[in-house]
Amino acid sequence: MSILKYEDADFEIIYQKKLYIKDKTELEYFQLEADRINDLEPQKFHIYKERINTRFIYFFLTIILFLFVCNYINVALLQKQIAPLPDSYQTIIIMAVYFIINLILHESSHILSLKFCGKKFNKVGIKLNYYIFPSFYVQMNEIYMLSKNEKIFVHMSGIIINLIFMTLIQTINFIWINSEELTRGYMYFMLDMVWNIAPFLNSDGYKTLITFLNMDEYTDRKENSSLIKFLQFLSILMVLHTLFNWIRFYF
Repeated sequence: MSILKYEDADFEIIYQKKLYIKDKTELEYFQLEADRINDLEPQKFHIYKERINTRFIYFFLTIILFLFVCNYINVALLQKQIAPLPDSYQTIIIMAVYFIINLILHESSHILSLKFCGKKFNKVGIKLNYYIFPSFYVQMNEIYMLSKNEKIFVHMSGIIINLIFMTLIQTINFIWINSEELTRGYMYFMLDMVWNIAPFLNSDGYKTLITFLNMDEYTDRKENSSLIKFLQFLSILMVLHTLFNWIRFYF
């Protein structure tokens, strides 16, 4: 099915499975069922030219999967040789710098990929996922006005940059530097990558999955698909499991 678009001084509309509407005056976004296009003078719509095609997306996701599996196996092997817990202030500092660089790369990649697709981000901030897990985020309301392929590209751009950076730094570390502190930073951040790729907790993996399956989590909860409800239920279980382990470890 062709992706259609309409735009004037007041509204921007994209048609792909559903209608996504941006009110330029109020800076608000709406969603309508596809058959409502007949109420909007469909003859005024034109073919939307994607900047990311389906072939590229499959290649893009294949590269991410390959890098993730390779790094996951490497970390599993390293855990048999190196205790992941920091044992000095130097280790903590290096790990903190490692995390900060990866976070900057991650959020910058979201911003740049969104810009590549012709849209702008709203703001950058810090939030608590499920009121517990602190995380940086880029608010990207404009992503609603992109095609399915472009949405997946923007959601996963941070993941692929992190994986490329981690693989490169750890390769250099293994060959020339031999820093155990860097390796621990690599191991810890890989755990964060697992959480972000897994389709839970409003992660990039979750957003990519529901986009890939043409699903929508912003409709009325009673109308959400069984899969989304199941993923949200698993997310709550993961939160409770994490809280239980924190309490058991610290108290």
